[in-house]
Amino acid sequence: MKELYLILAALCGGVVDYANQIYSGDKAFSVMSMLIHLLSAVFFGWVVGTAASGFGYGEDIIRGAGGLGGFLGVRVADILTIRLKK
Repeated sequence: MKELYLILAALCGGVVDYANQIYSGDKAFSVMSMLIHLLSAVFFGWVVGTAASGFGYGEDIIRGAGGLGGFLGVRVADILTIRLKK
């Protein structure tokens, strides 16, 4: 059950990040772009949450880390994509 909460926290972080990019004009809305964005947010959130779990933190911290990983992990992927395109 805690995996579900971790995924939901990461999804929330991804949705907030995607909405922020749409609102600021960085991206145009696209269903495929949104799905890719949310899947990468879930992946990064799961990785960060699993790491927090491995360090022995409680469930609340794990969920928070998953949300933060979902929000910031997509930003890191965007930066890497920009760097690789150069």
